[in-house]
Amino acid sequence: MDVEATPARLSQEIVAAKKMLARTSERHAFRPDALAADKSYGTGPFLAWLLRREIAPHVPVMDRQHQTDGRYDLSHFVYDAARDSFTCLEGHEMRFRKADPVIQR
Repeated sequence: MDVEATPARLSQEIVAAKKMLARTSERHAFRPDALAADKSYGTGPFLAWLLRREIAPHVPVMDRQHQTDGRYDLSHFVYDAARDSFTCLEGHEMRFRKADPVIQR
């Protein structure tokens, strides 16, 4: 019912989708009960935006947890609450250190 040309970037496509939904509502008095889209639209903020407007999203949730760029994620560490520390895969303990918010120059 509407079109919005954008660069092929996820953030711009979501902005366009919001604009198209708003224009469709204003111009045609049509507000969908549901919206279907591919997983590139399955970001938390966009899904929450739809739900706040009572539009049921039929969109796979985008899962980027596996994209770590070779870094370990939290699942690779064991937390010891008594010591307030994490232990890495190689057995090294990493204790919490308070960050000083005041930077001296």
